[in-house]
Amino acid sequence: MKDLKIDISKNTNISIDKLKQMILVTEYIYVSFICILILRQYKPDIGMEIYLPLFVVLIIAMAYCFVMYIFSDNFEKPGMIEMSFRLIYLFIVGWLLAISDNISVQIILVLPTILIALKYRLRYTIFIAIITSFIFLFVANFYRYYEYDYQFIFLVFIWMIGLLISSSMQYERQIRREKNELYEKNKLATIGEMVAGIAHEIRNPLTTIKGFVQLLENDKISEVSSKRKEYLSIIDNEIVRLNDLLNDLLQYTKPTQPHLIRNDIEKIINDSKIILDPHFINHKIEFSTNIAKDMPEIYCDYNQIKQVIINIVFNAIDAMEKSTRKCLKVETIYDLKYIYIKIKDTGVGMSREIAEKVYDPFFTTRNCGTGLGLSICYSIVHSHSGKINIKSELGKGTEFIICLPKV
Repeated sequence: MKDLKIDISKNTNISIDKLKQMILVTEYIYVSFICILILRQYKPDIGMEIYLPLFVVLIIAMAYCFVMYIFSDNFEKPGMIEMSFRLIYLFIVGWLLAISDNISVQIILVLPTILIALKYRLRYTIFIAIITSFIFLFVANFYRYYEYDYQFIFLVFIWMIGLLISSSMQYERQIRREKNELYEKNKLATIGEMVAGIAHEIRNPLTTIKGFVQLLENDKISEVSSKRKEYLSIIDNEIVRLNDLLNDLLQYTKPTQPHLIRNDIEKIINDSKIILDPHFINHKIEFSTNIAKDMPEIYCDYNQIKQVIINIVFNAIDAMEKSTRKCLKVETIYDLKYIYIKIKDTGVGMSREIAEKVYDPFFTTRNCGTGLGLSICYSIVHSHSGKINIKSELGKGTEFIICLPKV
């Protein structure tokens, strides 16, 4: 559930994008050629003087291209505007066919049927093929007088190519529909898991608060000052926990855009260490750093990258709670393009199954965690055009590798 992204959508979009590009390129070539043929029918009286047909043709062509671009993402049902423009251009091509001896006009007449067959269902292909056939028969019998066997062959060509393309695309459209349905189901399942996680995390502290409030209402407990103070302290801690959960949830769902400025990564690590030192002492953790010499600066948000380091270190501290040897090391290296921050612990480690889920919101192996810390880290690093990887081995420890682009 990383950032609610589902990989199947990427695979679906690849073929759709290629088809959309191919159709748009064909549309533009088709329109350009029609414009050239129309303009050849008119000649300015004086040299290169601008004349009305040029303006009219260019305006119609630009409007057509704009409409086709607007509807280029539509692969389900053509809109009335799109179909109206296609019909206008079919009649324009029919007029060109009536006044021009250029055989390529006949090919242009077939293109709308092909393009509709590529994008939409069979019914729309049949509709355009009928209009195209009517225009051709009208021109062939009242203007050009094509022979009947030629008319028959041309009509068969229009219908055969339209029906064949539509049939071949029907399988692709079916696959696309099934993938879209699966994507929607996965998205709903993801949202359902998030809602369940939120409800679970909020219910626990609320249940605790309710229980201790009921105890405080007991007259005997109210008379014992030490118990009353203890219960109020627990209630206060649970309210703080709720507040932290809501803050994490807000940061995850509406992440702040990073304020990118030049920063020294060594300073960020040292400043993080100052905050973390008391925790190292309390948990008897041996902490060390190995900062590469001449570390280059990076464009990053100081507070956000510090938050990433602190969140990962807190996870490492929890992972080493039962370890006999508690060592935590932060190391930096760099290459031509990136700097790498490695945070390695000697904790219990993770299985591959758990490592694949650590960035999922509300996934946690701890008894007292929101499961949003690493999800937020993942989001922050990716907003910096970086990557975050995990190397872990059960019983030996875990290493987080944060990769950020150099200045």
